[in-house]
Amino acid sequence: HLPRQSLSARSYQSIGATVPAQRTTWAAVRLDPERAEGAVQARGGGSIGAQRALLTAVQRVASQIEGAGFEATILSEPELISALGTACHVMQVAANTSAAANRRTEETRRYWRCDGSWHTTYWLDKPPTFSDRTSADFFANVGSLPALATSVAVNLAKGTGDSVAFSCFIRIAAGSEQQLTESGKVLEQRAGQAGAGLTRLDGEQLPGLVATVPLGGE
Repeated sequence: HLPRQSLSARSYQSIGATVPAQRTTWAAVRLDPERAEGAVQARGGGSIGAQRALLTAVQRVASQIEGAGFEATILSEPELISALGTACHVMQVAANTSAAANRRTEETRRYWRCDGSWHTTYWLDKPPTFSDRTSADFFANVGSLPALATSVAVNLAKGTGDSVAFSCFIRIAAGSEQQLTESGKVLEQRAGQAGAGLTRLDGEQLPGLVATVPLGGE
């Protein structure tokens, strides 16, 4: 996560930025105590039981990731805070009165801005036909835009019966409003070529931001 003014970031942008300089994957787990009442009660009940049940679920997810051949690290609280800052593409600011007096964010109908980066979020309202090969190709294409960063959030939740509810949000972070517009056009074109449909979350950019950070859901 580099400031857009840094030499490395500017050099990367100058060569086209068609391949992500870095890819990071977070798997966030969210527990609904009411739907997991049995697991919570089996571990003592109350908030302590919920925390223990959540930790058990997180450990299982980490084990499954490692079983698939990847490395997985369960984040501590400071590491989670750092991950949220990275996901939002915001810069660390030292605590002082002058920094506190300056507003760092702005939200309009089409974008959310913070620390000199412009963000806009899309909802994948029509997924393409996924298969073992095409799903990887689709997410690789939409995740390699000419922008500062692209965040792709895939949310899975228990649906009705044995079904799984799926939703996907894609957020672009750009160095200027013009670059944001251009990157958005590239994203829409690539999604269309894959047979997918996107809806930009005009008027809901802040909720769109929240939907694309590792908090375990919308």
